[in-house]
Amino acid sequence: MADTKLLNVAEAADLLRLSPRTLEAWARGPHPRIPAVRLGRRLLFDRTALEDWLQSHTVTPRDVAQR
Repeated sequence: MADTKLLNVAEAADLLRLSPRTLEAWARGPHPRIPAVRLGRRLLFDRTALEDWLQSHTVTPRDVAQR
């Protein structure tokens, strides 16, 4: 975990193009639960976990058309 990049709320929100308030709500769950780490009162986000989460929630044009 030495090379793991932990992001604060502002950095993670910028990466995901969300408001910090939305990011915090989604990290608390229940859906769509964004992976987060709580260290004391601080909420941190592993950059790799966020990128994996984003990839797993990406839809194709066909997925959107079926809704």
